[in-house]
Amino acid sequence: MFRDFIARGIAAQNRNELRAVAATSTLSRSFRVVVAGDSITAGSSGRPNHPANQSWGRGYAALTLWQSGLRGVVNAGVGGNTSTQMLARWQTDVLAYNPDAVLLMIGTNDVVTTGFNDAKLATLMNNIEQMVVQSLAANVLPIIVTPPAKDGNKADTRRIIPFYYWLTEAYSVRLIDMFAITVDPASGGWKAGLSDDGTPP
Repeated sequence: MFRDFIARGIAAQNRNELRAVAATSTLSRSFRVVVAGDSITAGSSGRPNHPANQSWGRGYAALTLWQSGLRGVVNAGVGGNTSTQMLARWQTDVLAYNPDAVLLMIGTNDVVTTGFNDAKLATLMNNIEQMVVQSLAANVLPIIVTPPAKDGNKADTRRIIPFYYWLTEAYSVRLIDMFAITVDPASGGWKAGLSDDGTPP
């Protein structure tokens, strides 16, 4: 049931369709979702936490899940995290919550490191793969989210996207292509109005 809910939500073409999915969901509020990532996931907006749940943070993913009706939302985003740092805390900060699903968006900080090259790309993909494997072994549904179209290092960000698709196909898991949603085809960076300074949304 939970996997079907996620699939219908991802397939939604607009906000009205997404609202309809949420409205017809029979999900129990006991379902737990962890959103994992760096500062983009952790949240940097001025929107305050909901007083009934101080753990969900201000990030886009946790906020959206909360508004859809889910209450078991944990925000495991940590500013500045690379995929290596996230992998190191995967058991304690993600799987320890026994979630039903985890949304994983990581890679932005890997790409912006000096001298991003094939070896660093391999490390990034190996780290994400390990998080996917550990999640599946714990009966947690991993949903891979590509990094958004951050203005810095645009060419490298575009270069890594096909590897996210490969991982989701290899493990038959879901993908949300945040890059495709946020990219300006002309500039290769953020669409106008999505980021104040070209870094976080």
